[in-house]
Amino acid sequence: MDTKTGRYARALGGETMKKDNWSLLDFLSEGEENAKTAQELMRVLGYESVRMVAADVARLRKQGEIICCVSDGNFRGYFLPENRADVERFVRRTENRLRETERMLQPARDYLQGQDGD
Repeated sequence: MDTKTGRYARALGGETMKKDNWSLLDFLSEGEENAKTAQELMRVLGYESVRMVAADVARLRKQGEIICCVSDGNFRGYFLPENRADVERFVRRTENRLRETERMLQPARDYLQGQDGD
């Protein structure tokens, strides 16, 4: 997989880069140990909010890009996969979140099913 560390080093040269000059993919590095927080991406790339960062990540993923994420205690960040194991961990974590969301939705679904005749 292509490494982005050279682009990252240039981005940290002191001046804030604007989003129209750099894309999120240019700034992300390979490997979980190089994950960038949404706040860091917002600051360096000129996003107006962390929600805009998340929306851009979602847009890129829908276009077929694999952008992994890590949530370890208080640290949350985005990174590009360095190897198959990174992608496997991303898939496993995402599937776990999906199962949790399904469990949270089930009581609401049960309630709505009970209300069908009302």
